[in-house]
Amino acid sequence: MQTISLWFTALTRIITLNFRIRFITLLIISLATQGIASLLLLPDSPSTARFFTPRAAAVHVERVAANKQGIKNHVFKRYQAIQAAKDPKTWILFLMAVAGQIPTAAVTSKKTFL
Repeated sequence: MQTISLWFTALTRIITLNFRIRFITLLIISLATQGIASLLLLPDSPSTARFFTPRAAAVHVERVAANKQGIKNHVFKRYQAIQAAKDPKTWILFLMAVAGQIPTAAVTSKKTFL
């Protein structure tokens, strides 16, 4: 009876290891292909999109400018960081994210003991 138990334990470990290897391999492949595809196919802004005609790109840039969203800004402005730190919506979103991660972390860490 003990040999059957040891054989089953060894078989379970091999199956679990093979599953983990397959899962990690497929995860790496899918992340790599999605990352490469998004880097190559998605434009930085409407003005650099290859699939827009020059007229369509101008219309999209005008729409973004009308929304006052901006295209790109590489300048760090301290007053914007201070304003974001004082904004209650920022803190509420932060607390919601942290509150959502606490149960997930608890379940994930306890799953190995079950």
